[in-house]
Amino acid sequence: MRRKQVYRKPKKLERFYKSDEWHLARAIKIANQNGLCENCGKPGNEVHHITHLTINPKLLMRRY
Repeated sequence: MRRKQVYRKPKKLERFYKSDEWHLARAIKIANQNGLCENCGKPGNEVHHITHLTINPKLLMRRY
């Protein structure tokens, strides 16, 4: 029996998603959407990226 391959994020992305900056940016985005999904309008708690971070890691966090 074959084992299913599991996708693992690169270490750099794992550290990013555990950072205070990401948690703050995520909370702000969810609050700005009143906790609702931008696509369907139902309650949600996930934040998705327009540009995949694995493709362009320079976009991990823009500092203003």
